Amino acid sequence: MISNEVFVSFITCRRKAFIKQTGQVGEEADIERVQLQLDKKYLGSGLDRFLAQQAVSEILRDPPSLEIAIQSRVRFVVGATALVGNLCSRLDLLERLDDGEKNAAMYAPVLFVRSNKVTKSDRLLLAFQALTFSHVHGAVPVVGKIIFGGEFRLVRVRLASLVDDVRRMVALIEADSAKASAPSLTLIRHCAACEFRKDCQAVAEQTDDLSLLRSLSEKEIQKQRSRGVTTLTQFSHAYQPGRRGKRQSEKARKHDAALQTLALREKKVYVMDAPSLVQPKVAIYLDVEGVPDRDFYYLIGLLVVEQGRSTFHSFWADNASQENVAWDRCLQVVESFSEYTLYHYGQYETRFLERMKERGREEVGTAIDHVLTRSCNVLSVIYSHIYFPTRSNGLKDVATLLGFRWSVEEASGLQALAWRLAWELEEKEALKQKLVRYNQEDCLALRAYPRTPAVRSVTIAN
Repeated sequence: MISNEVFVSFITCRRKAFIKQTGQVGEEADIERVQLQLDKKYLGSGLDRFLAQQAVSEILRDPPSLEIAIQSRVRFVVGATALVGNLCSRLDLLERLDDGEKNAAMYAPVLFVRSNKVTKSDRLLLAFQALTFSHVHGAVPVVGKIIFGGEFRLVRVRLASLVDDVRRMVALIEADSAKASAPSLTLIRHCAACEFRKDCQAVAEQTDDLSLLRSLSEKEIQKQRSRGVTTLTQFSHAYQPGRRGKRQSEKARKHDAALQTLALREKKVYVMDAPSLVQPKVAIYLDVEGVPDRDFYYLIGLLVVEQGRSTFHSFWADNASQENVAWDRCLQVVESFSEYTLYHYGQYETRFLERMKERGREEVGTAIDHVLTRSCNVLSVIYSHIYFPTRSNGLKDVATLLGFRWSVEEASGLQALAWRLAWELEEKEALKQKLVRYNQEDCLALRAYPRTPAVRSVTIAN
């Protein structure tokens, strides 16, 4: 049976859709559980808002039969299920588009999306609902609607071309389900939130699959597989050392994924050249937590190290209205030092600073420009120069190699997002403190990062 869940799974991962169709149930990740709870809450609030001014007689809720609901010509149908053949779609809302007096009543699906951004997946899900509904109704709706975001904005979606795409996708899902085995495995970003993550990870480990190396794009993985390279061990033999000419010596190095796998295979740290990190009078380590789809930064952590003494500062925002206040307090701490270097890991904190500059006053923008000139992205300094025997250059992987440990074993950016969303549902102080502690430990891990790793390092030719 191809349901909404199977169809959405297919958009993300063909293998996941196959497994779900077999009826298997995995281990639900915290982020998935919390998101489902929030989606349900959002749907309830959205329906209340959308239908607030409508007469009760014009609304039919949870009809036992979609066919009967359509024949009643009621204005709104809530929570109907379209079931035809191997297609099954739960419909948030159907809205009658005509005046209800002539010919057959025309309905359009309305989808409620909690995110502040409507994605291609959302539009395809709406089109899947329209296609399934059309098998009952007799015609594909011309348009559908998506209600999305905290302000319950509305966007109209033309469905014709999307429905054609959905038909092709449904055909592929049906073809996959007729096969004896699941589609080939490729680990992707979504895996961390998937209920089948442990099973797929185990398969990848057993086969030494290329997708274990997170710096490889899906396109590059497919390219290597077409050449017969399917494992990390095979890929490690693709590394070819060479000397850089004078013309290339001034150019930024490119990350060499094959050298990363060689470091893994030989359990060594390979050093192309050793960039030095400035040792300032005051070192400030910055880590920021946010909710990506809202561009909302709710927690800023600063670890300040001066003359061997460290102080941690935490700035929390309950909601978006408190975000600028948290940043202003953070900026006051940073600006209290005349000389410092602000360390962070990756581009996330850089984007945060730039976003705060866009949202702030002119004088705040000037202060942030000064902060940016004194900031150091540790990842960019070492990314193409030092290769650790890890499957990614993420802070968690490398800091763990260096001996750092988080107090919660499953700690990660995704898990932190799950804790934050759970806090928004329950506002439990324990969840807030868990997030503050995780944020502090990220700062401590960043401080530990430049230390000499407990594995042998090898310098190779440029």
